Parts: sequence; C-alpha cells; structure tokens
Amino acid sequence: MLFTINNGNVPGCAHRQEDIVHFAFTLDAIVQAGLRFVFYDYNATLGIATCYNDLSDLDKIDWPLFFEPPHLGGYCKYWKSRIDIPKYVKRMETRQAELMVHERVLLAHASGIVTYDAAKAAQVKAILDGAGITLPVAAKAEWYY
Repeated sequence: MLFTINNGNVPGCAHRQEDIVHFAFTLDAIVQAGLRFVFYDYNATLGIATCYNDLSDLDKIDWPLFFEPPHLGGYCKYWKSRIDIPKYVKRMETRQAELMVHERVLLAHASGIVTYDAAKAAQVKAILDGAGITLPVAAKAEWYY
C-alpha cells in the first residue's frame, strides 16, 4: 500500500511516503496484552493465503525470503517475484504476509515509531513530547520505497 500511496495511485490521497509514519509493535507485546490476532502466510487479499491464529503456525511463513542477502535495513532488499527462479515465484506475495490485530492496539503496546527522515522524526517526537508520551522515534528510510 505504501508503494501505491507513494506513486499517487490512491484517489483523494495527496500524501507520499515521507508523510507516513509506522507504529512498530512486537508480536510478544501483542500476545502479552492478550489481544486477538490473525496472520497470513501471504498477502491476505490473495486466494492462496491461509489464515492462522496459533503461534505454532508461524513456521508456515517462508521466513528465509525475508532475511537472505543482500540486506537493506536488516531484511532482503529484493521484493519482486521472479517466474524464472522457482524459489522466488511468490517472493512478493510472501513478503506481504501480514498480522492483523482484532479491533485495536493501544499506543502503550507500541515499541516505537519509524519515519522516513529525521525531519519527520523530529516532528513526531515533538508531538509525543507535547502529549507527555515517551516512545522511541527513529528515521529509517530503508523501511520505505
């Protein structure tokens, strides 16, 4: 979705990736808070995706595709599926595996906020400080396109 937004392909949305902030959560925090969740082995909108809600099924996700070199920000920098290489036929769909939390998560469950650049990080940090909220904010352009 970030790619689509950044390319101006969402009608009525003038925002670009520099405007988007990511709230980061750990699965441990979600579980410890007792929140209900589901996760998918592929992009959840695809007919090939399977839905799970048991942590023992996390191995159904092809994790090596996320972490093989070359790395960018700790993850494989390649996203594109390649029909000419069998192990990469569904790389993009796999890298879009997602976890969804039922109804809501609280800011208290967040481990941090990530922005595209230092200017947006400073803006977010000022907002949090003004509200008396202590939460790490970091600029990580490698999380963006």
